[in-house]
Amino acid sequence: MKPYTQILLALLFAITSTRGELKDATKNFDSKIRLKLAIYPQSPGESDVPDIIVEDATRTIEVLYNWRTWFETGGNIRIDTSGWIEYGIPNGYRWEGGIALFQDDAIKSRPVVINELYATAPLGNTDLVLGRAIQRNTVSVLYPLADRYIARDLNDPTDPKILGIWQARADYYRNDWTYSFAALPIFQPSKTPGIESRWWIQRVEPIIGEPIPPVTTGRVDRIVPDVSVENMGLLATIRTRQQGWDFFTTAYSGYSPYAVTRTDTPTPDEFVVTVEYLPGFDWSVGVSTVFDALELHSEALYHHTYSGDDDDYINALIGLIWRSEKLAEWLHCNQVHLTTEYAREVILAEQKVSSGYASSSEPFRLGRNTLFTELLLEVTAKDLVSAAYSHNFAEGNAFAQLRGSHRFSNGFRLELVGEVFAGSGLYYGTWSNNNRVYLNFEYNF
Repeated sequence: MKPYTQILLALLFAITSTRGELKDATKNFDSKIRLKLAIYPQSPGESDVPDIIVEDATRTIEVLYNWRTWFETGGNIRIDTSGWIEYGIPNGYRWEGGIALFQDDAIKSRPVVINELYATAPLGNTDLVLGRAIQRNTVSVLYPLADRYIARDLNDPTDPKILGIWQARADYYRNDWTYSFAALPIFQPSKTPGIESRWWIQRVEPIIGEPIPPVTTGRVDRIVPDVSVENMGLLATIRTRQQGWDFFTTAYSGYSPYAVTRTDTPTPDEFVVTVEYLPGFDWSVGVSTVFDALELHSEALYHHTYSGDDDDYINALIGLIWRSEKLAEWLHCNQVHLTTEYAREVILAEQKVSSGYASSSEPFRLGRNTLFTELLLEVTAKDLVSAAYSHNFAEGNAFAQLRGSHRFSNGFRLELVGEVFAGSGLYYGTWSNNNRVYLNFEYNF
């Protein structure tokens, strides 16, 4: 029996073996609907891949409905679930039909997603968690570099969604400490824009070191590890919070979320680029503390690839959040938050020459030499304004975003967002034609 089948049977047993108070699921039900209207002043430009029609709509519309709820069974077992329904126009480049409850190897978004479905059973000082859940692993805000044990839907890269991961986990609590151990039977890669999307990288040369030959037909494939005991990930975490300090350390053995790249020419007129995931070991640590109006945080991650077919590296970050009451008073705002983070990567051992791959995962790893900043102003309880800026020194490109929102008394929220990309290279530079303005209409109920 496959690992994910065992997890599903155990989860169904937890739900059905005791009498659930389903009326609590209705009482605890929370949902939100959002309408997103986007305008792109420029066309995305031509793709590196011949014969591919890139989606070039100047106006798009998307509808997203989120929901979550929970209830407890007669045996004090808590059942949590969440998900969403999403669709838009144009849709062919963005969404793929069907529901993928277990491993989803499609790079396109799904219109219907059951994102979390898990049971929590208390057993003394231990909680046993079984199912598809989200487990965060970070203390940072703008660039969560150690938060690698979730997947993300990045088909809209500046508005990503976090995807739950199937797991069997035990959380043991002792005083101010939490000790967690999890088996991750299904490797779930993040979803990335496909070659028909305007958010695709457009040019493969920055990744593989050469363009697709003009006389060939290009194709991009992705190899996702099979679901098997051999491909299972293992995760162990220690956390504590005491006297104004937060701390975690995590060890992980399993597949890396960043892929390496190979190239092949199966026929003279065909050029295939394949991305492939490799197993390795991670060790991460994070700490944060507060001094009056200043919160300081830092985290770092060491990665080692077992085969040597990818780089070994350390990715580290330092950051702060400044909450100034005097500045808020001067600006006549309720609150002012300034967040700044700087991430840097050091490669300890480069991908071995004999690997057979055209590129390591380095082009895909953000935060190699990057500054992230955000200024948030809560003008009133109903009005928010923010400005964010990210500068990638490694490639010489940047991203800026302005937001303004107002919440009406009837529960509706209106948000206006403007985004600008500048420079060249991955990632922000390849999206220089994707400057946009969009409106979000939200309603919580």
